[in-house]
Order: sequence, then C-alpha cells, then structure tokens
Amino acid sequence: GALQECNANVFTAYNGEEALKVLEENSDIDIVLLDIMMPEMDGFEVCQILRERNKTKELLNFLLLNASIRFPL
Repeated sequence: GALQECNANVFTAYNGEEALKVLEENSDIDIVLLDIMMPEMDGFEVCQILRERNKTKELLNFLLLNASIRFPL
C-alpha cells in the first residue's frame, strides 16, 4: 500500500480488541487509523479505552474513518 511505499511500518487489526493488542505490543506507533464501524468494538470505543489507559502519557494521533461504502442499486 501507499504507506509501505513510504517505508512506514503498518500494523493491521481486524477489530477493536486486536487494535488494542497491537498498540500494547508496539509502543513506537505515531498515528492510528481506526474504522468507526469495526466489529466487536468500534473506533470510538478504542479511542476512549486508550485515552483512559494513557492519561499520564503523551496521547497518540488518531484518524477515525468510516470504511463502509454503499452504492445505489
């Protein structure tokens, strides 16, 4: 993808729980792209949990997206 072409390390999670695990295991992440419609735990919930866990630390930069696209039939 475009980010890998810029030599960025990209981690993928398929739901909110996986996203939290990736973030716990990788402390050098600069930005988090989250889908607000993820299964099990949406992007808003992930942000809220991370902000609660990291109250005394510098907060991550988040970009929340809605990846669902609907086309008229």
